[in-house]
Amino acid sequence: MTALATFRLCNAAGCGFRTEVDPADPDAAWDTVTDHYQTDHGMTGPEAGIFGARHSTTVTGP
Repeated sequence: MTALATFRLCNAAGCGFRTEVDPADPDAAWDTVTDHYQTDHGMTGPEAGIFGARHSTTVTGP
């Protein structure tokens, strides 16, 4: 049986970014998503965190 994990996915078309959520530190995934939007999508400051919260999805799977 495959272990399940929780991930945050970027919803930008064709992006494919995902980061695993550590159950012991779920806020770290938000930091990683914010960094992704800043680095890969050119957003700055709080805009990246707000956009990441609205345009990323939490999923559970293998």
